[in-house]
Amino acid sequence: MTARTPLLLLLTLGCTVDMPSRGALGDAAAPDDALRARTDRGPATGDARPSPDAHPSGDAGAGGEAGRADASAAGGEARTDAGPVGGGFVKPDAFAASDADTTDAGPADAAPPPPPDAAPCPGVPETCNGVDDDCNAMIDDAAGCGGFIQTNCRTWMVWSDGVQPEVSPTWGNCPGAPEDLDVFEERSLVCDSTRGDTAFYSVPFSGDVDGNDMLGVAFTCDPAAGPAATWLQANCRVFLAQIDAVSTDLVPNDTASIAGCPAVNSGVEGTTRCVGSGGDGLFHAMQLLGNVNDDDRFAIAFRCDAPAAEGDVGLQRAALMTASVRVFLAYTAGLDFDDVSRYDTWGECPGTDRDDSGDDRCVSSARDGRFHAMNVGVWWNLDIDWDDEFGVAMLAADPAP
Repeated sequence: MTARTPLLLLLTLGCTVDMPSRGALGDAAAPDDALRARTDRGPATGDARPSPDAHPSGDAGAGGEAGRADASAAGGEARTDAGPVGGGFVKPDAFAASDADTTDAGPADAAPPPPPDAAPCPGVPETCNGVDDDCNAMIDDAAGCGGFIQTNCRTWMVWSDGVQPEVSPTWGNCPGAPEDLDVFEERSLVCDSTRGDTAFYSVPFSGDVDGNDMLGVAFTCDPAAGPAATWLQANCRVFLAQIDAVSTDLVPNDTASIAGCPAVNSGVEGTTRCVGSGGDGLFHAMQLLGNVNDDDRFAIAFRCDAPAAEGDVGLQRAALMTASVRVFLAYTAGLDFDDVSRYDTWGECPGTDRDDSGDDRCVSSARDGRFHAMNVGVWWNLDIDWDDEFGVAMLAADPAP
C-alpha cells in the first residue's frame, strides 16, 4: 500500500472532523454584561430626598434641628394641593463633572455602544435647554441657567388687605399685568413681579398688616422659552415664611425648614407660617399671624427638587438650578413719597445677601435652598402698615465653572 492509502481509507470509511463553531466565537466577543447593565440602567426608583439636616450649610445641624422642631410643632399636616415636588436636594457642589460616575469604565474603546434606539448626543456646547448638549451625562450644567431663569421666569409677590383664597390663578390684575399696585381699592389686592432684569420691585401696603391679611408668592416661567422653562416652573419653588415673636429663639436666621416647608407648601396655626409657589404657576398665599410689627421676622428660600424618576441626573440639575439665582425679599419702613416701584438697589442688596438694619432691609435666598430671614420694623415705626412696603428681586448668580 502506498503512503496515500491511510487518507484514501479514511475517505472511504466516511470519517468526519469537527470544526470550531461561529456561534461560540460570537458569544465570546459579546460586550461585558456588567458594562451593558451600567450603561443601560434606567432611572432610579424611590425618593432620594436627604434629611433636612443634611442640607448644605456650615450650621446645617442647628438649622436642621430647629426646622424639624418647627415642623413637629406645626403638626406636619401635608396639604393635598401642594405636596413635595419629589426627588431630593443636594448641595450645589456635590456633583462636579468629575464626580458624576466614579466607577472605572476601562479604556474608552471598551465602552459598550449605546442602545440602538437612543437619541444621538449633539456634542455641542451646553445651553439651558433641558438637553445634555455636551454629552457629559449632566443636563444644563455650566450653561448660564441663572441668566435663563432671570430672563424667562418671574417671581411674584402678592398681598391682600383681607383674607383671600390660599390658591388662586389670579391676584388683582396679575398675571395679566406684571403689577397691580392700586392700594386705594376698597379691598386691596396688591401684586408685583420681577421683570427679567436685576431690579427690585415693591409691594406697598394700604393698611395695617395683621392676621386679617394674606401674603403670597408665585413662580412662573414662559413655556415658549422651551422645555427647560417648563421643568423649572414645575420643580423650582420660592418660599416665604413669617416668624412671630415667641419663636425668635427657636428659629435661626438661616435654617433648612420653617413650619414644615419645604416638605409642604403652607404651615398650620402656630408661631411660624410659610408658603411656597407650588410648582403650578398659581398664586399661593398664607394668612399672616397676629399684628405684624418689630417682633416679627420674614424669610425667603428658593429651592429646586427633581422628581425621583430623574435619578442622579435630576439631583444634579436641581442643585445647579438652586445655585443659579438669588431671590430677594426686601422691606422698607416709611412712605415712598416718590411713588416709585422699581429700584436698582435696596439697602445694601444685591451687593450683600442680607442687610438687617436701617430703614431699607433685604435678604436673599443665598443659592443654598435654605430659609434666610430679616427683621422688620424700626424704632420710630414699629407697626407695619400703610406707610411700609415689601419688595422682590430675582438675579442670576450662576455657579463658577
